[in-house]
Amino acid sequence: AIEACVTSKNAKYSLGSVLSHVLMHQTVIGLEAMQQLDIAGDYPDVVVGCTGGGSNFAGIAFPFLGQKLRGEAPKEIEFLAVE
Repeated sequence: AIEACVTSKNAKYSLGSVLSHVLMHQTVIGLEAMQQLDIAGDYPDVVVGCTGGGSNFAGIAFPFLGQKLRGEAPKEIEFLAVE
């Protein structure tokens, strides 16, 4: 989306999903995923999320990334951002 805006004088980009307050609200998705995986007795090898605006990826990945950075992840985990 950003590339289209910088290469076309007719395109506009509205910030929203990439702002910090939106990203933090979206982490509810990742927190719920963590709880569901805990109930199932599992933990992901890879977390995948789309990164059009960033909030989808951040929502699923930030809770798992926080665990990894704090050294709390039960095993090695990778993150894959796709568009």
